[in-house]
Amino acid sequence: MTSGDSQGLSIDSARGAGVEASLEATSKKARVAHLLQRDGVGALVVLVLFVIFASVTVGGFGTPGNLRNVLITVSFPAIIAIGMTLVIVTGGIDLSVGSVYALSAILCTKVLDVNKGYGKGAFLAIVIALAAALLIGFVQGLLIARVGLPPFIVTLAGLYGVRGLVFFVSNNGNDVYSAPQSGAFYKFGTGSLFTLGYPILIALVLYLVSHVLLSRTSFGLTTYALGGSEDASSLMGLKVRSTKTRLYVASAGLAGIAGVLAAGYSQSGTPDLGTGFELNAIAAVVIGGTLLTGGAGSLIGTAAGVLLLGAVSSYINLGTSLPQAAQSVVTGVFVIAVVIVQRYLNKVQRK
Repeated sequence: MTSGDSQGLSIDSARGAGVEASLEATSKKARVAHLLQRDGVGALVVLVLFVIFASVTVGGFGTPGNLRNVLITVSFPAIIAIGMTLVIVTGGIDLSVGSVYALSAILCTKVLDVNKGYGKGAFLAIVIALAAALLIGFVQGLLIARVGLPPFIVTLAGLYGVRGLVFFVSNNGNDVYSAPQSGAFYKFGTGSLFTLGYPILIALVLYLVSHVLLSRTSFGLTTYALGGSEDASSLMGLKVRSTKTRLYVASAGLAGIAGVLAAGYSQSGTPDLGTGFELNAIAAVVIGGTLLTGGAGSLIGTAAGVLLLGAVSSYINLGTSLPQAAQSVVTGVFVIAVVIVQRYLNKVQRK
């Protein structure tokens, strides 16, 4: 072998080693990108880092009392965000949840309001509120799944229509209903177990049950399949229309549960309740890593997104002199940043 041949072989070997190293580096990046997008790991990492940062820089942030306050504050929108995650995973949207939340709270407190002559039992109040929410979800689900109307249009109509019902029930917003400061309903909203309020515990149970349904059952697999391709799901023999209907019923029902809990916690119902909650829920879902195009997402990520927004709000209130409106700015920045990161991670995975 001549020196020229030897030199050629060494160059080829070096090139091969360089290509192999490059492929290995790309593979590592892809694995990291996949990990960060899987089950909301990325959102959880950001949440942990932010809580550590806020606890170190702001006195009182990391105290048990403040953390419990954050949890109780986010427990109501967190329940709404479960339903929002379910419909967004299918590629849909539910803009009516804030109005459904308000209607449930208003109906509940109106039935319980002794001063205005209603004064019925807690069980009846809860049943009426949840029945109304489920009916709204069922109607919207039918229009979307059976009639084929776009989810955005149907639920946007629901946002305005249900909010109109809220004002109708409350005499054009002139009546504010109050529940008795005692009894089963009062304990339901304000009671606690192991220092954690019932709304926090109920939200936790709902997340656990919904996570199992979404990740461990055929219903969950169908939900993801719908987000991937509705036509392909139909060809596979999956129950497309019934699943979509159930998802919108679930979304409205969860908003109803949140409204009932909020009424129990505050012992009052006003027509402006839940204004903008649908956008907060969407923001939490997106921050948690669920794709608005559907087919991917997790409730773990959504929970992290809700908690992150709550932590940021608490940080702004405790540690800065910024106005409350700054929270909306921060939320907007978070959403844009998450979408940019998602696009980058998707690009890395495809390489």
